[in-house]
Amino acid sequence: NEIKFDDFLDRLLIIKDKLVRAKIFETEKELAEVLELPLNKSLTTAIYSEGRRRPLTLVNNIKKLAPQINSDWIWSGEGEINL
Repeated sequence: NEIKFDDFLDRLLIIKDKLVRAKIFETEKELAEVLELPLNKSLTTAIYSEGRRRPLTLVNNIKKLAPQINSDWIWSGEGEINL
């Protein structure tokens, strides 16, 4: 099963928006630090550039932050986000 990266990255951006809006993180920079993304880019740019190189690491870091998020939804868009 091949991941459609544009759809996958769009789902990561939805998660990012929900985490910031829920005030789980004060800033996108703080979230980027936790997700181990480069801090010299906007979070959106970092997700797009890093996501193509290391999707499993990103998903694992997201699951550490919010274990309730549905992994199937992150990878394929199937089911509910649960966030």
